[in-house]
Amino acid sequence: MKKRGVKSSCWLYFGLILLWAGLIFYLSAQPGLRAQGNNVLEMALRKTAHFSEFGLLGFLLWQFFYKCQSPFQKSIRQAMIWTTLYAFSDEVHQLFVLGRTGKLIDVFVDFLGIWATMKIISITYYQRKKDKKILAIILLVFCLTVGWLAYSSSPAFKKHYPSKNQLSKIETNNFLEKSSKDKSQIKNKSNTYLETDLRKLNQKQQISTKKSSTVDDKNNSNKDKREQNLPTKVLIPNIPFTCQAPFGRWDQLHEEACEEASLVMLYYFYKNQPLNKSLAEEEIQKLVKFQLKNYGDFFDSDVQQTAKLANDYYHLSNLKILNNPTILSLKRELALGHPILAPTAGRLLKNPYFTPPGPLYHNLIIIGYNDEADRDSVGRKAEGVFIVNDPGTRRGAGYRYDQKTLWRAIHDFPGDKKQILQGPKKVSVLITADK
Repeated sequence: MKKRGVKSSCWLYFGLILLWAGLIFYLSAQPGLRAQGNNVLEMALRKTAHFSEFGLLGFLLWQFFYKCQSPFQKSIRQAMIWTTLYAFSDEVHQLFVLGRTGKLIDVFVDFLGIWATMKIISITYYQRKKDKKILAIILLVFCLTVGWLAYSSSPAFKKHYPSKNQLSKIETNNFLEKSSKDKSQIKNKSNTYLETDLRKLNQKQQISTKKSSTVDDKNNSNKDKREQNLPTKVLIPNIPFTCQAPFGRWDQLHEEACEEASLVMLYYFYKNQPLNKSLAEEEIQKLVKFQLKNYGDFFDSDVQQTAKLANDYYHLSNLKILNNPTILSLKRELALGHPILAPTAGRLLKNPYFTPPGPLYHNLIIIGYNDEADRDSVGRKAEGVFIVNDPGTRRGAGYRYDQKTLWRAIHDFPGDKKQILQGPKKVSVLITADK
C-alpha cells in the first residue's frame, strides 16, 4: 500500500509539472506579450513573474523527486538543475517568437526564484536559522536586480544614457531639421509654402470663445476665398484597405499594428499595386521584424517615428508632417489628392465597432470628405464627414466620421498612451505630385 501511495503521488506531481511547464511554454509563445506597456511597472511585473513561475516549477520538481524516494539533498539538486535548464530553454524558445527576445538576465532572475524556493524548503525541513540570512540575501539581490532593470527602462535613465537606437533617432531628427531649412534638398517646396498659407488662414479664422475654436467652416461668415473654391466632395480613388488584423487574429502584435497597417495602405496606393489579406499580413509581419531588428521595439510610435519607418523600410520619403492642422487644411490636402495618416486619441472617435472602451491611441488614413453628408457611418448626425480607411475594424473601409469628431481626436503620441490628450496635433501627408 505504501508503494502504491508513493507511485500515485509521483504521477500527480508529474502531471502538475507538465501542466505548469506547458503554461510557461504557452505564455512564451505569445507574440509581443506584455502587461502595462514599456514602463517601470511592466518591467517589475515581468521580473517578478519570472521569479515566481520558475520558483513554483522548482517546488513541483522537488516534490516529484522527493516523493519518488530520492534523498532530500539529492532531490533539491535535481530540482534546481532541471528547472534551470528549462528556464534556459524557455529563453531560447522566445528567440523564435515574433516580438519576443531571449535574455540571459531573465535566466538569472529565474535561477534566483528557484534558489530562493529551495532555500525556503531547506529552512522548513531543517529549521536552521542560519539559512534565513542566506534567503534574506537572495531576496535582497532579487529586489535590487528588479529595481535596476526597472530604472534602466525608465524615461529618466534613457534621457541621461540614451541607447544607440535613440542616438540614431536624435541624429536623424537633427538631419531632417537641418535639411528642411535647405531648400535645395527638398523635393516638394510647395508643401512648405502650403504650411505658410495655412498658418495665415488659421490666424484669420481664430475666434475668441473656446467652443468655436474647432473651426466650423460652414457657419463662418468670413470664409476664405480659397475655401469656397474647394469641392464639396472629395474621395481619393484606388486606396486599398486592410484591417490591422487581416485574418481576425487580435493578439498583442496585431492590436499594436495600426501604424503598420496604415503604412501598408499608403505604400500600396503609392505604388498602385493590389492588396489582399495575405499580402497585408505578410507586410505587417515584415514591418514588425524590421522595427525589432533596427529600433528594438515595434509598439506605439509618433508621427516623426512613423515617417522615419516609412522612409527606412519603404524608401517613402514624400511623407510630410503637417503641424496644427485645421479641418480646412485637411480638406485642402485631400483636394490635392494627398491621403493623410492621422494619429488619434482612439476613444474620442466613439467607433462602436472597436472593442470597448476602444484604443487609447490609434492611427488611420483619411481618404476624402463630404461636406453634404449629414450622417456618419453608424447614422449619427454630422455636419460633413471625413472618409477614412480605419484599420481598427474590418468594417473600416470608407468609414465616415463627423469632421469635428475626427479633428478633435487628432493627437500625436506623447510617449504614454494615458497622456494621449496632451499630444500635439500633427498628421502625415503623402505628397503624390511626383507619383
